[in-house]
This record gives sequence, C-alpha cells and structure tokens, in this order.
Amino acid sequence: MNTKTAGPGNGASGNARVSYGSYNTVIEQVDMAGRYNDVDFNVAQGFSKSNGQRANASGQLSNIMGGLGFKLDQNWSVGVSGMAINNTASDPGNNTLPTPEIAPTYDSAAQMVTAYLKHRYDLVEGEFRFYSNTGKGNINNENGQGGWGTENNPFTMQGFRWKENIAPWSGGNLVAGLDYDTTYGSVTQTSPAAGFPFFPGDPTPVNPPTVKTNLPTFKLTSPYVGLSHGFRMGDAWTLQPSAGVRTYQNNYYAAKTAPYGGISLISDTVTLFANASKGINYPGLEGPAMNAANAVRAKRFGATANNSWANLSPEEMNHLEVGDKFYPDKKSRVDMSLFQDTISNRYTFTETAPIVNWVTVGQYTTKGIELSGQCEIIPEVTGFLGWTYLNNNSTTSLPYMPQNAFNAAITGYAYKFRVSVDAQYQSSFYAQNLSRNAAFTNTTRIDGFGVANARIAYPIPELDKKGEVFVMVENIFNQQYGYRQGYPMPGTWGSVGLSASF
Repeated sequence: MNTKTAGPGNGASGNARVSYGSYNTVIEQVDMAGRYNDVDFNVAQGFSKSNGQRANASGQLSNIMGGLGFKLDQNWSVGVSGMAINNTASDPGNNTLPTPEIAPTYDSAAQMVTAYLKHRYDLVEGEFRFYSNTGKGNINNENGQGGWGTENNPFTMQGFRWKENIAPWSGGNLVAGLDYDTTYGSVTQTSPAAGFPFFPGDPTPVNPPTVKTNLPTFKLTSPYVGLSHGFRMGDAWTLQPSAGVRTYQNNYYAAKTAPYGGISLISDTVTLFANASKGINYPGLEGPAMNAANAVRAKRFGATANNSWANLSPEEMNHLEVGDKFYPDKKSRVDMSLFQDTISNRYTFTETAPIVNWVTVGQYTTKGIELSGQCEIIPEVTGFLGWTYLNNNSTTSLPYMPQNAFNAAITGYAYKFRVSVDAQYQSSFYAQNLSRNAAFTNTTRIDGFGVANARIAYPIPELDKKGEVFVMVENIFNQQYGYRQGYPMPGTWGSVGLSASF
C-alpha cells in the first residue's frame, strides 16, 4: 500500500474504500495526506480478511503507516515515518494428501521506523536515512510428516542509507552513496507433538523439546558511485551513456563488485537503449535459521547438524539487455526488450534425513523477450497487450518460469459506467523443486491456464471526485488452475464496494 503524498498548498485530503465479497472477504483502506506551512504528514491504514475457498484456508492482513516531515529552511528538511503490519494465515494442506488433524498457521509481523535528513541545492541534493525494522515469521503446529512443529523466528534489521546526486556540469549527473545493514535474530523450536513423526521411524518424544538458538549477526556495507551525461545531437536527439559500480563487504562471505554500464539514444518519440549489469545476492538468516531448527531434528536421530550455510557464496547475476520505447502519439506507447540473465552460485539446500545441507549449485542462463503496447482505441477506451517469453538452459526444470505469458486489458466508459476487463494466460511450468540440482530434478508440472477479471464502477459525485460504487468479478470463466500442486486457486468469485475521497 502506498501512502498519499501531500500537495504543494495548505490543507488535507484523503481516500477511503471498503468492499465485501465471496468467502466472507472484507477489504478496507483509508489514506490521508496534508500540509500546513512547513509541516507535512501522511497516514494510511488497511485491513483485509477472508475465510478462503477451502476449509482451514483463512487469512487476515492489517497494516498502518504514516509519516511526518518538517522543512527547516529553503534547503534542508527532516522527517520520520513508520509502519506496522500483522498478518496470519492458515494452511489447508495439499489436497492430494490426507487433511492434517491440526491445520498449521503462519504468523508474520513487522514494525519499521525511519528518520531522514534531506538537503537540496542548485547542483547537489541528497539524503541520509536511518531505519530500524523488527518482526517475526512464526510457524505453528506444522506437525505433519517432515514438518517443523512450532517455530518462533523474531528478527531485527537496522542500518542507514546515504545518497547524493550532483550535477558537476551541464548535462552531467554524478550519484554516490553508502548503504549499511545489520541483520540478526533467533529461532525457538518445539518439535512436533507426540504422534506426529518427522519421518517413518522417527523416535518422536512424548514431551517435545523446545530449543532456542541465537543466530549470527550479518553485516553488509555497500558503497556505490555512478556517472551519466547527455550529449545533444542536433535538436531532436540526445545520446546518454552511463556507468557505475557498487561494491559489497560482508562479515561472513566474500567481498563482491557489481559494475553496470549503459547507453540510450533519446528523442521525443523513440528511446533506444542497451545496458549490462551485475547483481549480487548475499545469503542471509535463512541458512542459520534452518540449520538451527534442523539441529533439534538431527539430535533425535543421534546426528549432529552442521553449519553448511557458512560455506556458501553470494549469488551473481549478469544481465544484458537491449530494447526500445516508441511513442507513436501522446496516447500510445510500445516497449520491447531482449535480455539475457546468467545466474551462478545459486544457493539452496538439499536434505538427507535428518540433515539439511546448504549448497551452492551450478550456473544457468535465461533468455527472454518482453513486448508490450498500449493505445487509445477510441476516445476514452484504452487497450493494453503484453507478452513475456522466457527460455533457460537449466537441466533441472526451474520452477515458476512459464515459457510464455500474455496479458491484456481494456479500460473505458460505457455511458457513465467505468469498465475494466483484464486477462492473463501463461503456459505450463514446473514447480516445487527446492534444490535445483541434478540430484533432485523437478518432475511436478503445473498446467497452463488463462484467467479473466472485470470491474464495473459507477460514479457518486456526493462522495467527491473518486466517489464510486463498484462490482468486481474474478476468474469470470471459472477456470481451474493453481501455482502449486495440491493448492487450487478459487473459481469464480466477486465483491462489491464503495470508494470515496475527501
């Protein structure tokens, strides 16, 4: 959810929306922003809950966020913002397996506060921002075969962001900054209750043990710098090259460097571009957290869990892309890009009961195409079409990667009714392999599917500019589909709602 930003003048405004639909689904949102002289503020709140289309498939999400800023003078400002979220969901289980006697639940929560100091001059602008984020990700009563029992996972993330944008000369831009992050937490695990073994032959104790493990503190320091310049080429074109580098230093894993470079040829109607970049992804708390929980399991079998997570390497992705943006007129746009991503040192885990081992596996390359276009078909009716093609050379059938995906949408007015219809189709794909290596190939294939949705709204002027009553229908044609085997998505369902602004 994005907060509403304050306008340039004094005053306050906001929006509100509420809806009710199938499966006792309730969604409510309110946001407001305002400014009074040198003080600006914003606040937003959201709540949703649903019983779900299956037994034990309920969920609830709630959040609140807000911010307060103060302008010190023409160049400097300070502010603080915060957010709190609290979510819970039940797991109905794989419908191809027996229903669990006790449905597991998953609770997550986070509280974040950030404070900033900003400055803005003619040639330089930047900010320093400190943040602190605490939260939890808990599992309750996952007692089935191979389950983790009950597990409490609190965490803390803290750090700062410092960024400066400098215009050293006409047409040039220099960006530089420094990011610093620390992450730590703990795992408190209670093994599955008696009668719920991890695996056949598991000596499940009558009184399940509870063990708390404090996790290591990860520290990541990342300075970066980048430079770009626009060269005017006559009255119609600008050539803009850019280059930069970000470096990473971690207290557990190897230091890495991630350079990037690109060039764009820009006019009022066409942008042609090419770029190359490297991305780095460091292992985090997931490794030691899983090994800490696994230590309880291993001990029951007379085995000793290891610290295999400490031997991992950061993931690397080399990205290459060329493409264009074309604007035939003010109400039309066509985007196309060809790209290639080569991923190496992907970290994951393998499992040989009762031991979990974290490993770094091979390399694979994904090549793809993205093509999209939007235009005004007739006055006040806009259409959109999109296509994504993905093809990888992995021999282990990577999950969640359909080779083809299509999206289409039409939005417009019929009399006073605002009508929006969208549809998506994606081809079949593999799912549920965890390790992505030759020892654990993926054989679970999910069928392709197409889904269409619609929304019709009627304006209510008495509720201000955004006032309306609306009806939404999801999965109009009642398609049977899913993203994971044994977890079907809902059939046709709908909701009605009311929106207002003030």
